[in-house]
Amino acid sequence: MSVLYRRAERLRIQEQTQRRIAEDHLEPYGHFKAKVSLPYLDSLKGKKNGKLILVTAMTPTPAGEGKTTTSVGLTQAMGRIGKRVFLCIRQPSMGPTFGIKGGFDAGVKFYDALNLFVRLVNIGDVKSLAAHPASTTHRQLSKEELETAGVTPDMIRLCIGIEDIEDIIADLEQALASSA
Repeated sequence: MSVLYRRAERLRIQEQTQRRIAEDHLEPYGHFKAKVSLPYLDSLKGKKNGKLILVTAMTPTPAGEGKTTTSVGLTQAMGRIGKRVFLCIRQPSMGPTFGIKGGFDAGVKFYDALNLFVRLVNIGDVKSLAAHPASTTHRQLSKEELETAGVTPDMIRLCIGIEDIEDIIADLEQALASSA
């Protein structure tokens, strides 16, 4: 059985755009990807809108932060103006990662108190998911191994799904209250 991506020929960005976008409107990142300038996007006003917007995020800072926040914010903004949207974040944590004040026990209480979020050890779905790595996926590791893996006792990982944002916020707020 042949896999399509193995048969596909990689094209340089100028070939991918089939010369429909002038080079001065492209900001290349290597040979195979580029950002498109805002003036070019403005030139598309009045043309028929597409049905899909695919946003890929490049690391905005040397430390790598900002992609998730920007992607979630963009998705929520599109939803607020009445567009049908959903977000799939593909990265190791699959979404926001944060610590719960009170350490391991508070992390477990928070995790157990979630109602809307599906509590899973794997992250990545259109439903909102949560994980407490120290008590699930990494529970067999020693304290030293947890530190090496970057897993703190209070760490919670979330994947924000397609549920109503107000329901998501309410679930997080009640779980935070339960963990205190």
